[in-house]
Amino acid sequence: MKMNMQWFTLSRLALAGLLPTGMVAQTFSPVIDTPVAAASVVLDPLDNIYLLNAVDKSIARFTPEFQPLARSSFREGWDLLKLDAGDPFKLLLYYPGAFRIAVLDAQLSTISQVDEPKLGDQALICHYDGNSYVLFDGTTLQIQHIGNPRTQPMPYRIPDPMQRTPQGSLLKKVGEFLYLFRPGRGIRRYTADLFEDRSWTDPQIMHADVDGEFLYFAKFKTLYRQDLLTGSVEELYTATSSIHSLSVGKQRLSLLEGKRLHTWKLH
Repeated sequence: MKMNMQWFTLSRLALAGLLPTGMVAQTFSPVIDTPVAAASVVLDPLDNIYLLNAVDKSIARFTPEFQPLARSSFREGWDLLKLDAGDPFKLLLYYPGAFRIAVLDAQLSTISQVDEPKLGDQALICHYDGNSYVLFDGTTLQIQHIGNPRTQPMPYRIPDPMQRTPQGSLLKKVGEFLYLFRPGRGIRRYTADLFEDRSWTDPQIMHADVDGEFLYFAKFKTLYRQDLLTGSVEELYTATSSIHSLSVGKQRLSLLEGKRLHTWKLH
C-alpha cells in the first residue's frame, strides 16, 4: 500500500453478504508507509508510535506523523522485550523471565525499576491506573501497586493456562475493561474487578488490539475490525507479506508487514 492511495471503502464483506443488510462499510485512510527495522510496534493513547528495533536493540518514540521524539537502547532480555504504553508519561518496559519492570518517562529515560518475582516467561503487564498495573503470570490476573507488594482484589485464575505466552499476546486496559489476547486461544474481556465479562474464541487470530468500540484482529495476512456493540465484521486490509505486529491508539492503527510500517487514520 503506497502513500498516494486514495481513500477506499471497506466493502469486501458487505459485497460477500457477510455484513448486516443495509450496513454502510466504514473508511480509513493511510498516513504512513515506510520501511523500518522493528520487531514490534506500539501506539499510546495520544497516537504516538513506539518501535522496538530488533537490529540495534533500541526503543524509539515518534509523533503520529512519524517525526522522531526520543530514542534509547535496552539490551537486557531483548528477545522478550515488551512495552505497555497505556500511560504515555509512565511507560512500562519489561522483560518476561528477567523479573524486572522499567518505568520510563516520555523521553524514554528510566524513572524507576520494579522487581516483579512473578514476571516469568508467560507474563504480561499493563497499566491499571496511575499507581498500579495488572499482571498476568500465565495462570492468574492480579492488580499490583508499583513499588508496593500489596495486591488487590483477589487474583483471577485463567481457565486455560499456557506453558509460554506466545509472541503477539496482549494485555490492555481500555476504559473499565481489561482485554487479554493470546494467539491460538482468542480474547477474553474482564471487568475492572477482574471478573470475566466476554470472550471471543478463534485459534486463527494471530494479532489483536482494541480501542473500546472496535476489536481489530489479523488472521493470516488479512486485517479485520469487529464492532463490539453489534458484532458486525469488516475486512480492512490484505497484506502481501506476513503481519507480525499490530497496535491501535485513539485514532490510528499501525501494523508491521514484513519490513514496512503501515499506519492508518481511523474514522
